[in-house]
Amino acid sequence: MEEEREPIEEREGQVAGDERAEEAAPEEVPSDQDRLLAGLAYVFGGIVSAIVLLTDNLREKPFLRYHAVQALGGWAVIVVYWVAVGILSLVVTAVLPCVACVLPIIGLLPCLALLYYAYLAYQGQYCEIPALTDFMKQQGWL
Repeated sequence: MEEEREPIEEREGQVAGDERAEEAAPEEVPSDQDRLLAGLAYVFGGIVSAIVLLTDNLREKPFLRYHAVQALGGWAVIVVYWVAVGILSLVVTAVLPCVACVLPIIGLLPCLALLYYAYLAYQGQYCEIPALTDFMKQQGWL
């Protein structure tokens, strides 16, 4: 007896035994423009996110709204991080001047994470920033 199998197109992207993949799958596939705007929201922070959230036809798209709000939250966290690194650099540079050249590199590390999330958004995926996404969901922002 032969079993009926799902077409490969429907199973693509699902891990065997992972039932959450079906539940978390978005209803509609984001267009190229939506994916580009979602990725740029992470790169340019408040500018693209504000455009998406203030424009009626863009705000109504769940994929764009999700990434715009999450990118704004990510940039808010980065600004707080930069302030903390700035204060830390003033203190550490006064004590150990040789460390002053390493601190700007430490300040740029979170930007690498946002570039990774921009890449995932451009690929059309919903991504979760650890701790931030959970907090935003609890607040009802996502």
